[in-house]
Amino acid sequence: MLASPASATCATSAGPWRKATPEAKLALAMYAYRIKKYIGSYAAVLNGLDALVFTAGVGKNDAGMRQMVCTEMDFSGHPAGPGAKRRPFRELREVNTPDSRVKVLVIPTDEELEIARQCYGLLEEERETGDVRLETGDQVLKYNQ
Repeated sequence: MLASPASATCATSAGPWRKATPEAKLALAMYAYRIKKYIGSYAAVLNGLDALVFTAGVGKNDAGMRQMVCTEMDFSGHPAGPGAKRRPFRELREVNTPDSRVKVLVIPTDEELEIARQCYGLLEEERETGDVRLETGDQVLKYNQ
């Protein structure tokens, strides 16, 4: 079952979504539903949740999507507080209701900056040693000039 029409309407009736076509609103509801399925899967495996973290572009900048994801998650103690509707954050914020059993956090990230830093580090290593060593999971790749 997808997010109820009431929750989809609530989240999509404000902000940039208010002029969305019915198909776009359905796509957003489906997206929120898929996120909820992942949260539910992890909650089952972990035997509960201590916190739900929203990060990156959508998590940090899209209050409507955060609200859609948190709507109808009663098992966690109504995590979608008024802070879930706030504008983009520049620092870590707790957006759950005070009585929520699960903390809902918005943590800004800058993936592009992190990628640039790691690339810069590899270039510096190559410049200093002439070798580059890449670690990917259980593999180590070496590049020698």
